[in-house]
Amino acid sequence: MGVIQDVQRATHVLGRHLESALADIGVDQGEAHVLSALAAGPRPIAELVEAIGVKRSTLTNILDRLEARGLTRRAINPADRRSFVVQSTRAGGRAARKVAGRFAAVDASLAQATTADERVAFESVLATLEELL
Repeated sequence: MGVIQDVQRATHVLGRHLESALADIGVDQGEAHVLSALAAGPRPIAELVEAIGVKRSTLTNILDRLEARGLTRRAINPADRRSFVVQSTRAGGRAARKVAGRFAAVDASLAQATTADERVAFESVLATLEELL
């Protein structure tokens, strides 16, 4: 297989794992990534799009679902009133901490199964791929 097929397959395997690991939190993968990205505090929508790597319309759908469940809220960006910032609610913060624990468990398993050099090389290949595309 080529790199594209390998990355795509790994993405789907990880997605299936996360779907199961996140089930009791009640969020899907996209929602989990948004909550994780908001863990450090409110972020403008454009910044979330870049951080998560989804289309703006996809992020809007995710935010609509999270907001309907009381996990996030959107507000006018005080630094640029033409845009919005997104922040977690208290419930969203609790969910984000649980998500972080699940993400950390996957990272810890990977760290035990690979060497530091392998992880650095993997991250380098992913960064190069992202730059090329």
